[in-house]
Amino acid sequence: MAEPSTPRPPLTLPVRLAILAGTVAVAVGAVVVVVRHEADAPERARAALPSVTTYAVPPDILVPRTRPYATAPPATGGTVPRAEPTNDQVQVALETVIKRRTGWTHKVLCIPDRPLFRGEVLGCHATTEPPIKEQQPSDVLAVVVGDDGRFVWVRGTDGPFTLAALDIGEKSCGDLRNQGWPWASVLAYDEFNHHPASIDRDADGRPCVAAYGTEAVDAAFGEALTP
Repeated sequence: MAEPSTPRPPLTLPVRLAILAGTVAVAVGAVVVVVRHEADAPERARAALPSVTTYAVPPDILVPRTRPYATAPPATGGTVPRAEPTNDQVQVALETVIKRRTGWTHKVLCIPDRPLFRGEVLGCHATTEPPIKEQQPSDVLAVVVGDDGRFVWVRGTDGPFTLAALDIGEKSCGDLRNQGWPWASVLAYDEFNHHPASIDRDADGRPCVAAYGTEAVDAAFGEALTP
């Protein structure tokens, strides 16, 4: 006959608290493991992706061409030479200044029609556009004095303001001054006739300075225009 089992003594309060604390600790540990696993998921996903090689996008795709590219400077470090000024640029510069001084729009035409260089003399004709009786046509002489097209000019009527007026043979500074020539016309005469010794002995591009005075010469250069 089996012996009767001995009943277990009831758990004391300290023991119960210890068991409860252990259970709570196990549950918290499990939660921490799950949270960390979820937090590391993006890193694991990125690590699993294959490596990707990137390439630079050609500039022609980033910026579509709307016009042809300008000619590049020489690779040796030189510079692209500046294009010679033309009489078209001189005409526009004269039209601008004449309109500013008279208040009327003018059309200016100059000859010769070609690229210009230092020493070139142009004969120009200015008329109002449309024609206006209060503003009669005028003539302009322009002398290129700079490699950038800068020119000394003089405008007037019935006088030394045309290319034909410059073809008068050899004259002295006194002759030209006594005939009422402005100094800019004298400069045009000097260049047009290849620096005659009678007015420009040293061919320095400033004829008749003694006869006209430095103030007249400086004033003419002060009025010079750059197209």
